[in-house]
Amino acid sequence: MQDKMTSYLEELKKLHIPRYNELPEIELYMDQLIEYLNGRFAPFQIDEKDRITAAMVNNYVKSKIIPPTVKKRYSKYHVAYLIVICVFKQIYPISKIMEMIKIQKRIFTTQEAYDYFCVELENALVSAFSMSGT
Repeated sequence: MQDKMTSYLEELKKLHIPRYNELPEIELYMDQLIEYLNGRFAPFQIDEKDRITAAMVNNYVKSKIIPPTVKKRYSKYHVAYLIVICVFKQIYPISKIMEMIKIQKRIFTTQEAYDYFCVELENALVSAFSMSGT
């Protein structure tokens, strides 16, 4: 069990969050979007309740948390928003996440803000799990 935990912590320390330019260039349909997001967030998904679903994404669109799609396709802009939301929703309410996004968008472009988020998340994972003794 200890070896499995050590391996998991090492995986988290090496996790690479795709930068804006690494997100899919083609627009994704819902099933492709869900597969992409769940694939990227597998290390954070302890059980089924942590998986991203079409219902979640639809609720984010309906609630205007993310912009509406064009012809039911999700662009890299949508993917970036969803990655940020999926990471932060584990610790913050959606209203606080949207407030943080608005603050960042006043200062940076979506691409810049998202890329900063990726760098800082990776740094936080390395820092947190390096102190754990692994």
